[in-house]
Amino acid sequence: MKWPRPNLGTAAVTPARVPVGLRDLAIWHLKAALALLAFVALYPVKYHFLRYNFDSFWVAALNYLHTTGAVFGKDIEFTYGPLAYLALPMPFGNNIEYGVAFQVGSWLVLGALLVWLLFGQRIPLVNWCILAVCAPAGAQLLRASPTDGPDYFLEVLVVLLTAASVAGPVILYVAAVAIASVLLLIKLSGGIAALAVILLFPLALARTDRTRAARLLCLGVSGVPAIVAILFLTTGGTLSALLKYFRAGFEISSGYNAALSLEGPRDALLAALVLLAGFVALAAVLHFRKDRAFPIAVAVLPLLFLEFKHSFVRQDAHVEILFKLAPLILAATLLFADLNIGRWDRQGKAMGLAALALIAAPWLYFERGHYYFHKFVWTETSSPFASFARVGDLTNLAALNQRLWEQSDTIFELTHFPRPLRELLGDHTVAIFPGNFVFAAANGLRLRPFPVLLSDSAYTSYLDAWDAEFVKDPKNRPEFVLFQWLPIDERHPLLDCPQTAQALYQNYEFDSMYGRLMLLRARRQPLSAGMHFVRQTTMTVGQPLHLIEEREWVVRIFLNYTLRGRLAEFFFRVPAVFATLSGPNGRSITNRIPPAVMSGGVALRIIPADLDDTQRLFETGRTAAAFDSIAISGPGVADFAPIVRVDVYESSGPTGSSDKR
Repeated sequence: MKWPRPNLGTAAVTPARVPVGLRDLAIWHLKAALALLAFVALYPVKYHFLRYNFDSFWVAALNYLHTTGAVFGKDIEFTYGPLAYLALPMPFGNNIEYGVAFQVGSWLVLGALLVWLLFGQRIPLVNWCILAVCAPAGAQLLRASPTDGPDYFLEVLVVLLTAASVAGPVILYVAAVAIASVLLLIKLSGGIAALAVILLFPLALARTDRTRAARLLCLGVSGVPAIVAILFLTTGGTLSALLKYFRAGFEISSGYNAALSLEGPRDALLAALVLLAGFVALAAVLHFRKDRAFPIAVAVLPLLFLEFKHSFVRQDAHVEILFKLAPLILAATLLFADLNIGRWDRQGKAMGLAALALIAAPWLYFERGHYYFHKFVWTETSSPFASFARVGDLTNLAALNQRLWEQSDTIFELTHFPRPLRELLGDHTVAIFPGNFVFAAANGLRLRPFPVLLSDSAYTSYLDAWDAEFVKDPKNRPEFVLFQWLPIDERHPLLDCPQTAQALYQNYEFDSMYGRLMLLRARRQPLSAGMHFVRQTTMTVGQPLHLIEEREWVVRIFLNYTLRGRLAEFFFRVPAVFATLSGPNGRSITNRIPPAVMSGGVALRIIPADLDDTQRLFETGRTAAAFDSIAISGPGVADFAPIVRVDVYESSGPTGSSDKR
């Protein structure tokens, strides 16, 4: 049953009329000023120079590998995609020029939309005021992170274009579809959030306009795959590589939930839940009011949920994402709503004010003490217009490129290899483990990276196996591997990816040490990699599994989620899971693990205790640790079945022997 079309009067999205009289003219100019304020505040252009930190490692890799023609889904995989350099440009090749042009073009699309709304639609002044207040409030989202920014701008732009299509031409929805498709190849998680908006919007619109909803849904369902496929093929990929890009991207996203989860203050979590409840309540109010803004209010809910997970899986600097995104999503939702409270009945007013209070109160609580409330004069870094102050950089991209290179020189000097190492590597192919790609940029390495761009991001058995097969392939594996001991969150570089660790040991040997950087050389004859099944057994979570016989053991541990665990994984996060390895000599290690890699098989005797033990393993074939037992523990085990299936294998060749053998 269709809803009756509401009579929204001047609040409805209807064709604008030419301002008549001084009052109308003054109001129109005020609207234009508010639109300009929002436009300037949401300036999204961002570019980068090399820094020596974890984020710079993979940003450098994405830019560097774009210039070498690496194909996603075939050669490499990451949470970002083949067009990531457009949102994260660094001075490699023409990336700055392409990235800046793309970001400026996206910004101008926003400008064109605002101009169309000013001249083509009668948006009430109060709606423009909300946009002008919310845009600076959410502008920090575009630059709070050292890497993110343009991707979030594209998400917001998709929401605005989709919302405008409720009464505007179909081309607005087509533009949203195109931007969401591009975003899928820039950052997969952001693209999925945008995709949810454009597909759910027509479903919600069908309650009032089935014909238009069906047309928009067909455009979304057919347009996204077509645009994504065409764009992916232009990057040198194939359809099979495209499928693998999505499969591996989902694997990284799902594994990240348990591998890198990090708790934080509970008051922020409570505030976020209240804020989400406020958006749900707002959608209910607009449904009750039969408001034209209802479809977009529903469509943004999956986006907010995904960014809630992004914010709270790893609750450190990520927690700001949801709270800084909320004002922008609220503004986009209310831009087309009937906010003339005088026409609302008493019940509608109460419900509307309650919904807005549920959104505003937690946001104000979280933002308390931030620049927006205690500084009447914004500084260069705190102003929502700080990024726009650098718009002059765009007048001379060659000079900008040169400046970014000069700012990177300090990092080049710090990461420049000594002459003997440079001469040794020469034109040989090199992989970097786990992924400090600043080395590649600073030393002009002939880089052949592991398929999962950062080895510590191979969170599942599938991803770990992909890296392991790369190492085993005699035609494609690199001649050298630069190995760094770079643990994250109490993790172990080789226990993170046990299949890759075993493949590395069987196919590489120690070459030399340069400070804390170890160089591994491909073996002329790989060690035997044969394994045969011995038995199936079980272990109890929290209790060690002992393998007493003097054999080369590989254990596959199948950690299966309980129903509670599945719900936690989907809706929130899984706490840390740890593995404790111990040996008869009294040595033991306890490290956080990605639970999903355990089913791939852990070769206990090749897991070293530290970097010195790693050198010992690759140099002599022995470890001082000699581990022969493993236990799974940690707060996250409550989300897994307490009795765990274990398959035990025996290696038919050496996998790292102890001193006692």
